[in-house]
Amino acid sequence: MVLLPNRDYYRSEAGYPRLERLRFRFFRLNDDMVAPVLAGECLVDLEDEIDPLHMPYYREAEENGLLSRHIALGDTYQNLNFGINPVPDYETARAYDWFDDKRVRQALTMCLDRQRLAEQAAYGETDYIVNYVSQAHPFFDLALNRWPYNPAAGRELLREAGFADGNRDGVIEGPNDVPFVISLQMTPEPEWAYESLARLIVEGFADCGVTTTVEQRPTSELYALGPDAPLAGRQFDLGITQLPTGIDPPCQWYLTASIPGNPNDGFAFGWRGANVGGWSDPNFDAACERAQAAFYGSEAYESAHREALAIFAEEMPTVPLFPELRVALTSPEVANLRLDSTQPSPLWNLFEIGWKE
Repeated sequence: MVLLPNRDYYRSEAGYPRLERLRFRFFRLNDDMVAPVLAGECLVDLEDEIDPLHMPYYREAEENGLLSRHIALGDTYQNLNFGINPVPDYETARAYDWFDDKRVRQALTMCLDRQRLAEQAAYGETDYIVNYVSQAHPFFDLALNRWPYNPAAGRELLREAGFADGNRDGVIEGPNDVPFVISLQMTPEPEWAYESLARLIVEGFADCGVTTTVEQRPTSELYALGPDAPLAGRQFDLGITQLPTGIDPPCQWYLTASIPGNPNDGFAFGWRGANVGGWSDPNFDAACERAQAAFYGSEAYESAHREALAIFAEEMPTVPLFPELRVALTSPEVANLRLDSTQPSPLWNLFEIGWKE
């Protein structure tokens, strides 16, 4: 597919677009997409085809002047959900309501080295996030980082909540003397993310006396919709989801109205609700709804969003982990390819893309 400049383009007098011709090449799904860039046959490799597993290789190639990497935060983030309010059958079956007490959620957050997790899962290219907005968001405040990595403080907070290792076997027990043993349900794809996430979550919680088993579920099963689905059906202890974010802080994902369930029972979004942990807080709901009703950029909009973020930071219904990356590769001579987290296409500024002088 070949694109040619529009001679009537309104920026033409300023010298745009800079390219006289743009040719798109289409490859088969399993083809090596980087080799054509290294060979000079393609000058841009768009982000959808780039495997994060090969990030160290891309970094080395860039250091040797063979290509250029372009990285931006994506519009989704990885999220570790606590099963706070499961469906009645699952709640009856499990040994204890582990996550009802916010101190347990706060403690487990401190037991998890999210910076190390982000570095390993994304090969050092992103930082962890502490709320449902990233550190780059204008509403981010350092006060939102209420529970930084501190296993000693996590273990002490668990003791305050009534969890202790009474028989000294390395696993803490709840008030009913049941060992704190929970399961993490996640998909094994992609392999690079699964291995890092699963291992570091298990290790972090074990350091605080919590045993975590990992249950692999096919993607189609884990993220299915309906009463029998692990996440949407609210039948899990821990589960990882990926949620979209954006310029507006996405407080709507954590509303009581976003809890998934049978629409005939009054669940507004049916099985599509994103609040799979079942957390419900009337103060958060009120703040989020005020923010959504206010004009964008107004004082009421900002104050309501900040209030919702502060409530989330105190309650920790989930543990936001790290934002997904957007990555594109180009030949070193390509100029002005700029990934933008707010733009859906990596070629959003195509008129500016050209050659380095």
